[in-house]
Amino acid sequence: MRVLVPGGVAEFLDSPPPNSGLPSLNFDYVCKPRPKEIDEWTHYLYDASNNAVSEDAVVDPPASLQWVSGPKFSRSHEHLASLSAAVAAGGRIFSLEDTGAIQSVAFPASWFLVARDAYNGITLWKRKMGSWEWHLREFRHGPPQLPRRLVTVENRVYVTLSYGGPVEAIDAATGETLTTYKATEGTEEIVFIDGKLLLAVGDAKPAVKADARRSAPAGVTRRVLAIDAMSGKVLWGNAVEKLAPVTLGAVEGRAFYQDGACAVTVDLNTGEPLWRSEPLAVQASKAAWYSPVLVSYEDVMLWADGKMLTGLDAATGRTLWKSPSEVNWHAPPDVLVAGDLVWTGQLRIHTQPGITQGLDPKTGEVKKTRPPDQETFDCGMTHHRCYRNRGTERWLVLGRAGTEYLDVATGEIRPHHWVRGMCQYGVMPANGLLYAPPHACACFLTAKLNGFNALAPKRESKSRKVQESRGEPETRLEHGPAYGQIEDRQSQIANPNDWPTYRHDAARSGRATAAVPTDLKQSWQADVGGKLSAVTVAAGKCFVAAIDDHAVHALDAETGDCVWTFTAGGRIDSPPTIAEGLAVFGCRDGHVYCLRASDGELVWRFRTSSEDRRIVAYGQLESLWPARGSVLIEGGEVMFAAGRSSFLDGGIRLFRLDLKTGRLLAESRVYTPDAKTHRQPREAVSGFNLGGALPDVLATDGETIFMRQLCFTPNDLKPAPAKRHLFSPTGLLDDSWWHRTYWVYGDSFTSGWPGWWQTGNKVPAGRILAFDKDTVYGFGRSQFRNWSRNAGANWAAQEPYHLFAAAKDAKPAPQPAATPAKKKPRSKRGPAKMTFKWSTEASIRARSLVLAGNTLFFAGTPNRGNSSDRAQAAMAGKQGAKLVAVSTDDGGKLAEAPLPAPPVQDGMAAAGGRLYLSTIEGQIICLGER
Repeated sequence: MRVLVPGGVAEFLDSPPPNSGLPSLNFDYVCKPRPKEIDEWTHYLYDASNNAVSEDAVVDPPASLQWVSGPKFSRSHEHLASLSAAVAAGGRIFSLEDTGAIQSVAFPASWFLVARDAYNGITLWKRKMGSWEWHLREFRHGPPQLPRRLVTVENRVYVTLSYGGPVEAIDAATGETLTTYKATEGTEEIVFIDGKLLLAVGDAKPAVKADARRSAPAGVTRRVLAIDAMSGKVLWGNAVEKLAPVTLGAVEGRAFYQDGACAVTVDLNTGEPLWRSEPLAVQASKAAWYSPVLVSYEDVMLWADGKMLTGLDAATGRTLWKSPSEVNWHAPPDVLVAGDLVWTGQLRIHTQPGITQGLDPKTGEVKKTRPPDQETFDCGMTHHRCYRNRGTERWLVLGRAGTEYLDVATGEIRPHHWVRGMCQYGVMPANGLLYAPPHACACFLTAKLNGFNALAPKRESKSRKVQESRGEPETRLEHGPAYGQIEDRQSQIANPNDWPTYRHDAARSGRATAAVPTDLKQSWQADVGGKLSAVTVAAGKCFVAAIDDHAVHALDAETGDCVWTFTAGGRIDSPPTIAEGLAVFGCRDGHVYCLRASDGELVWRFRTSSEDRRIVAYGQLESLWPARGSVLIEGGEVMFAAGRSSFLDGGIRLFRLDLKTGRLLAESRVYTPDAKTHRQPREAVSGFNLGGALPDVLATDGETIFMRQLCFTPNDLKPAPAKRHLFSPTGLLDDSWWHRTYWVYGDSFTSGWPGWWQTGNKVPAGRILAFDKDTVYGFGRSQFRNWSRNAGANWAAQEPYHLFAAAKDAKPAPQPAATPAKKKPRSKRGPAKMTFKWSTEASIRARSLVLAGNTLFFAGTPNRGNSSDRAQAAMAGKQGAKLVAVSTDDGGKLAEAPLPAPPVQDGMAAAGGRLYLSTIEGQIICLGER
C-alpha cells in the first residue's frame, strides 16, 4: 500500500500475495484512503475567508523529500515571477507557470496551466495559456491579483487562461474545459464558496507591456460578480468604486471586500448590502505590489492596511479594537489566525523581532508572547522574502530567510534556510507536505534546494530492525555473473591517450593528454537516441549514458558500432569511469554498478543506503539517495557521494569502495542538522551563506577530495581545509545556463544578491572551463554584474560573452581611483574585472570545451544575442552548430567546421587523436584527421 498515493487504486489480477498484509478478499481492487488529518489549499490564501491557515495536522518541519520536479530554476530574479499561482485539491496541485527559456528571460514567455499529482509530482496535463502579465515587468512590482486567478474545488479548476479572458471551469482530471462563464471577461480575482463563484471583474482589455511602475495604477471602478458555478447563471453584480485587490472573500452567507477606506459586507445570495464600516486607516502610498488584508474569522473581521490592524464585528462592522501592524517586505502585513489567536508582528528586516504576539480576535488583547527570533537563529538575509506568510493550526510557516516553522502553542521557531518559496508567491502547506516552487534566488546557493520540491516530515521506519539488518555492508553488495573473473591483464593497462572518466581525469580538468589535429572530418556517427551524457573513451570503446533510458552504451571507438548495452534501474546522469578493465558508474536508483568493460557483464552492485526507498524525481522513479554517474577512481578505489541534501533524509553519504570487489572501505556522512535535535544549527548561517552541502560528481587533486565547494580527506572522507579547484555552486552537471551561476576555479563561492556576481570577478569563471598546470581556459561572461533592471534580460549589452585564458591564481584588475573633483554624490565603483592572459570575442555559444596540447576546441551554437526569436532558435540548436579550434597562445582561430547538431553541455572528449561529441539530437559523432 505504500506505493499508492492517497486515493490511489490497486487492482489485483489474482488473489493478494502471501504475507502482503492484505486479507483474502472477494474484490479485485483496493483504494488507499486519504488521511483525514491532511488538508487542501484551494485558494491563494487557503480558502474564501482569506485566512492563509489550513487545518492540516500532518504538516511538520521538513525532513524528507517526497518528490521533486522541474524546472530547476525559475527564469529571473529581476522580473515577473515564473509562477503566478498554485493551489491544491483532490490529490492534485495546479499552477500557472512560465515555461519559457531559462537561458535568457528576454526570450518570450510561455505560460501554461499545469496539473501535477500532489503526492508524486508527475505532470498529469497542461493547458496553453494566452496573453499574460508582461514577463519583463520589474521585480517586486506586482500585480498582486495574479495569484487570485486560480482556484480549485473538488474535481474542478476555475481559472482565467489569459488577461482579459473569461473564467473557465476545467475538469481537474483531464484538463478539458467544462464551462466558459459568460460576462466574466476581465476577471482579476476568483473566490469559490458554497457552489458560487465570486469574481472581481475589471478591464477586459488584453494585457500590453506594462511599465515597471513602483506605484499602484490609478483606481478604476470594478464589479463584484456572483455566479452559480454549475449553471453559470449570474446571481448578482455590484459596482465597487475603489475595490482593493486581494480583499474579496466570503464566509457563512456573507461576501466582503474593501472599498476605499471602508470594509463592506453584502449578502452572498443577493448582493444586498449588510453593512459598511466607518473609514479606517489605510496605507497612504501604495506600491504596485501592495494589497491590504481583510480576513474573516468566526464573528470577527480583521482589517490591516498600512500600520494598523483593526478588529471589526462581523455582524455590524463596528470597530472592536485596534493594534499596531506593519507592512512586510514587498508584501502586505501578516494577519494569520491560528490556534484561536491572531498573529502579526514586525519581520520586514532582519533586525526586527518577528511575530512575537498572539492576540485575542475579539478584543485584541495580547494572549501569548514569545521571544524575538534573534534569540533562536540568525536570518542571514537582510530582509524578509518577497511573499506572504502562511500556516496551519499548529505552525506558522514564515519566510524570513528560508522557511521558518513557528509553533503557535509553544512559541518555538525552527529555521530552514535551505528551502524557500517562489518570489511573489511563496510556499504552500497542504496534503501533509510543504510545496516549494522553483525560485531564482542566489542566497545560500551552495546548500539550498532547487527545483519544485514537495517536502515531508521526518519519516519513521515501520520495520527498523529489518532495515538495520538490510543496512549491513555485506547485504548492500551484490555479486554479478562476472564477479571474480580474471580479465586479460593487457586490457587493464591504462592508455595515456584515453579519456577514461568525465572531463578526462580525476581533477576534471577537461584537458587531453595528447594533441588533436585541427584539420578534422567526421569519421562516424552513431544514432544512439534519447538524452545523452558526455562520453568517456578507453579500452577501444566509447561509453555514453542514455540518461532517461537508464542505459549505458559501449560503442567501438573506431567504427561507432554498438558493442554492448547495459540497462540499470534508473537514470544515469553522466558517463561511466573506466579503470582496470572495468566500467563503473553511479545510478539514480541508489546503486553503483561495476561492469566488465569488454562485454558489459555485471561484476558487482552496491546499494548506497540501508533502505531502498524510491520517490518520483523529474517524472521518474529514483532513490532517495541517488549516486552521480561518473564516480571517482583512484588507486584501485571507487569514491562517490549519494543523497540529495545534507539537510534531508539523513544527509549525503560519501563512500570509498574496493574497485575489484565492491567491498566497503570507508563511509562518512555530511549531515548539517544537529545530530541530536536534527535542527539547523545556528552557527551554520553566515550572512547570505549557509553551511551545508548538495551532491555532485567528486574530483581530486591527489591530496583532497572535492564536492562542489567542499573539501574532504581521501582516506576517511572527513572535512578538509579549503583549496582551489574546479567546481560550480549548482553542480558540474547543471546544464540550465541560469543567469546567477557559473563554473569557477577557486576555493569558495559567495551567495546572495550582493555576492553571487562577485566571485566571478575575482577568480577564473565561466559557463565552461578547462585547465592545465598554470592556466584556466574558458567561455563565459567577460564581467559579472550586480542587479539592474536589465540583468538577465539584456546580456548582449550588459554581460557580453568571450573566450579567454587566465592564470590559475589570477586576480581582479586594479581599479582606478575615483577623481575627487569628478566624484558624484553616492557614486559607486563598478564591479571588479578579471585580469586575462588573452580575451577574444566568441562567434558561438560554447556548450563544450576541450584542451588538447596547444589547441582549445570549443563547440556550440551561433551567437545571436539574447533577446530575439533568432537568438532563441540558435540557442535551441535550430540554426546549426560549429566546432572551432583556437590557439592557446592568443585565442587566434586555427580552424572551424560545421556540426550536424549542437553538443550537449560539456559533451566533448578527446582521445587517440580524435574528438568525440554527444549531441542534443541523440548522436555520438567522432571526428578524426582528414
